[in-house]
Amino acid sequence: MNAINYWRQNKKWNLCLGKIGTVFSCTKIYASGSEQNNIIPYFFCIVDFADGGRFELMACANEEINIGDHVQCVLRKIGTGDKKNIIAYGPKIKKYENSQGIFPRQSNPER
Repeated sequence: MNAINYWRQNKKWNLCLGKIGTVFSCTKIYASGSEQNNIIPYFFCIVDFADGGRFELMACANEEINIGDHVQCVLRKIGTGDKKNIIAYGPKIKKYENSQGIFPRQSNPER
């Protein structure tokens, strides 16, 4: 699938990008399709966001994720490029690092 069609089919990303959530469930993937062979092992997680949304997301490379971890949804490269040299970007999660140890409250933009 090309990157443009992928973005069009996943329009709900704006509901989680940049937001902080808590890992509800996660699994470490050791074997994968050819597109992910260069990043295995990696974590695939279900994340509950503070505003009530729940999304299934892949963790950034080299991130060790556990149930209960606070994570932030970020935009990262998810592919190496297609025949037209379009590099695919998509949402992934990374551990949320807050030097103050505070888990921020977030408002729901749909309310």
